[in-house]
Amino acid sequence: MKNDLVALHGTLTRAMAIVDELLRAQPGDSKDTAAYRQFPGGPLSPAGVAEIDRRFDAGQPDSEIALAMSISLGGVSRRRGLWRRSKAK
Repeated sequence: MKNDLVALHGTLTRAMAIVDELLRAQPGDSKDTAAYRQFPGGPLSPAGVAEIDRRFDAGQPDSEIALAMSISLGGVSRRRGLWRRSKAK
């Protein structure tokens, strides 16, 4: 079972890399969502964190942010929690 999961993880990582490359190649996009990641399919880059924080400050809903930035709704929710804690300090 573990070998199957490792193989699946590798396949999904390669698929995410392909998707990120396709997103990067889209002409006319005002924002390059692949630029929000440290590497294809990886965590948010500093620019991605700054962008999501800017969207939180603007009051955008999580679902809109997730769609616009091509990240999971759970990821947006976790970032919102971090953002709230940083604002409370």
